Amino acid sequence: MDSQDHKTTTKTTSDETAAAPAPDRGAARLEPDGSLLLTGLSLAPVPDRVEPAGVVFRGAPRAQPGPGMPYTITKRELVWADNLNDLVERAKRRQWNASTDIPWSEGRNVAPDVEDALA
Repeated sequence: MDSQDHKTTTKTTSDETAAAPAPDRGAARLEPDGSLLLTGLSLAPVPDRVEPAGVVFRGAPRAQPGPGMPYTITKRELVWADNLNDLVERAKRRQWNASTDIPWSEGRNVAPDVEDALA
């Protein structure tokens, strides 16, 4: 039962994502530079409400009931952000990357005793 919806509910073994067969969504669409954006994925829509009957990937059919989860907020309107794709892409761009963010070429002239101590 939702803390926001004080109705009596019955425990079910499936959620709204399992109501219809999974559509054929095809392959992911890559950007010209080879990167993959969330907008390049053909994801199933986020249901308006789910039952706390275990975790399943969005759009995947539930083969068997999963263990109940202690979630109390199960309504899309309470947890979803319409700009989620933009937020994820912004976070990916700001992610620290050791291969590009460290000036590796500048560390080539380290004294041998210092390199031995650090390596």
